[in-house]
Amino acid sequence: MRPVILIVVLQLVAASPVQQEAEVGQVRGPGCVHQGRFYAPDARWTEDNGCLSCSCQGGQARCQAFMCQVTCDNPRRVPGECCPACDGQSVVTQAQTCPSLGNCTLRCTHGFVLDEAGCYACQCHKGAACTLECPAGYAQDAAGNELCECRCPAAETCSKRCTHGYRKDPAGCSLCACLRDAVRV
Repeated sequence: MRPVILIVVLQLVAASPVQQEAEVGQVRGPGCVHQGRFYAPDARWTEDNGCLSCSCQGGQARCQAFMCQVTCDNPRRVPGECCPACDGQSVVTQAQTCPSLGNCTLRCTHGFVLDEAGCYACQCHKGAACTLECPAGYAQDAAGNELCECRCPAAETCSKRCTHGYRKDPAGCSLCACLRDAVRV
């Protein structure tokens, strides 16, 4: 009997080019920003040659991968196709059977752990989860991935001029309060 190779594709890639670019500081109302692009509530799109099905739900982009069942020893990638092909063998595409991580609240800098079934578990790979509480959301890197850094709310006009700098909240964002109570006019 030939071994069965399961290839799980779970990655977030650039969004469809038909969506509008999200500009920094631009308010668009309810919806999602994913990989730097804005999506309307309940919008659906696919990425990675159809291997990833995404939707905008409750202000967050949620993506679900598809799993390819390959029944040959040396599958080959086919440009434009989600699943690899087997010469002389058929390839079956199945909906992902792994549990969704939609309810997982961990923020993992190095991604999630794969369990024995090849599914991602709500457990951080290579280290601890981010424990920051960020009321204004998390900062993102250039690729749109969330970092374990808080995004600070838009700076408001603060009339205080502080000689020794400003106090910071637990998330590291500046407050309109002076360090050492020294105010310069």
